[in-house]
Amino acid sequence: MNHASTDSLRQVARLRLARVYIQENNPKEALTILKKTNDKGYLPMIDEVEGDSYLALNETDNARVLIRRRLIYCLIIAVARPILVMKLNDLATGTKQ
Repeated sequence: MNHASTDSLRQVARLRLARVYIQENNPKEALTILKKTNDKGYLPMIDEVEGDSYLALNETDNARVLIRRRLIYCLIIAVARPILVMKLNDLATGTKQ
């Protein structure tokens, strides 16, 4: 993040680091790293990773809002994301994959 030459690369690094934090059971740190946005073109992806962070924190209402927002964006640009539909369905039933 600190050495990338473009905002896009910084944002990709930020997203990847946030995913690592989630996998390390540190979703609060993931949310902290995602507070800064280097490239607004990545906002839908940021929403998804933030949603995953909130899900890891068992804050399902926040997770549902963010994942739904990401899914709506995908539908607007006509991109089907089956994984997002699965996440949203899991949130509706209260299960966690």
